[in-house]
Amino acid sequence: MKINKLAVSAVAVFFAVSAVAAQTPDFDWYVAGPGEIKSIYTISTADELAGLAEIVNGSNRLSTIDSFFGKTITLTADIDLSEYDNWTPIGIPMEHPLYKASSPPVVILPGMFRGKFDGGGHVIRNLTINRNASFQGLFGYIQDAEVKNLGLENISISVGANVAGGIAGAADWSLIANCYTTGAVGGLSRIGGIVGVLTGGTVSNCYSAAGVDGFDHVGGIVGLSIEGLVRNSAALNPYVESISGDNGALGRVAGWASHRPLPDDYTMQLFSNNVAYAQMGGVWVNIGADKRDGQGIGIDGINMVPDLFGLFLPESGWALQSGKLPGLNGNPVEMPEHLRINASVKRPAHRQPAGAQFVTVSGRTLNLRLAERGSVGIYALNGARVRTFDLSGGTHTLRLNDLPRGVYAVRAKSGAWKQSARVVVK
Repeated sequence: MKINKLAVSAVAVFFAVSAVAAQTPDFDWYVAGPGEIKSIYTISTADELAGLAEIVNGSNRLSTIDSFFGKTITLTADIDLSEYDNWTPIGIPMEHPLYKASSPPVVILPGMFRGKFDGGGHVIRNLTINRNASFQGLFGYIQDAEVKNLGLENISISVGANVAGGIAGAADWSLIANCYTTGAVGGLSRIGGIVGVLTGGTVSNCYSAAGVDGFDHVGGIVGLSIEGLVRNSAALNPYVESISGDNGALGRVAGWASHRPLPDDYTMQLFSNNVAYAQMGGVWVNIGADKRDGQGIGIDGINMVPDLFGLFLPESGWALQSGKLPGLNGNPVEMPEHLRINASVKRPAHRQPAGAQFVTVSGRTLNLRLAERGSVGIYALNGARVRTFDLSGGTHTLRLNDLPRGVYAVRAKSGAWKQSARVVVK
């Protein structure tokens, strides 16, 4: 039988074009008619959601940028993001604010989402991010915003930088409510199952069943909280782990909080050592209603009490069924393997993006990876430089055993990449 090479080539071209055309952000939903002023929008497809990201980020054919302040967007259907194999977050700040517990940022920067996003009880599935950049998640950066009534299932977020979460990388003075995440989130610092950095604002009536890991500021729901509040929520993650072994900024609910208490009486965490990878050799030490790790809840209770002891109620929009997790829009969520009775789940390897650059701190030791030649400076609190290291590209371990006790700033750079960290010498 003869093979028609021209036909085969045509088919190959067709599939190649189809693959490229699959990612086609759609802006039609946003464009107003003559004399029309829109403040309420609906989105129902992956392309329309990608169009929203481009409008907020200012990278679209409309040559416009809109934070959606005072506007509302509602999902009207479930969305599968499989065709967007490396999702661009909704809201990428053009400048990164310096997070300090003593002075939370209140600046308004272009490239952030400031509207109301109502998931309508729908689910966004198969969101994938794998890049060396900060402020990563479905949303990169939100401020004075609301995100509610939304499920994210089977997310896979792996970043070689800081500030990443399932719903949002960073949330300033915002409300995230009635949301859940499943899958995995991994990065360097300030990594959370729901949000990486919560500055002011509230995470309410949410749960995360996603695995979370990073080097420090790692939390099942929130990586770092700066005067934020987590309430009526549950950390049901299969693991919450510090890759560096430094457990000082690792928490079941929140990795680190600038104030106490962070959770209220109703915030719970999974308390089952057979599946939870935890600090202090598998035992969470900040247990309690007014502690960073919240109240304990067992696997048996999760399977038998679908509202998780009154956290997720039908009057708040949750769908309940024994043996399943709370879901939205009348659809309970299938119980993840790690939460099933008698489950035995192995923790997967950390998914560090290839070529990622980082600097992490473990005691008096710095661990670094540089893509090219660079340097590291160590500074005292008065700004005086006490050490300088000139390094080639690659992985390095620097031991600072001769430094006197105190707090030092670490500033690493390699080409255009920069990262800061802190060393506490005891």
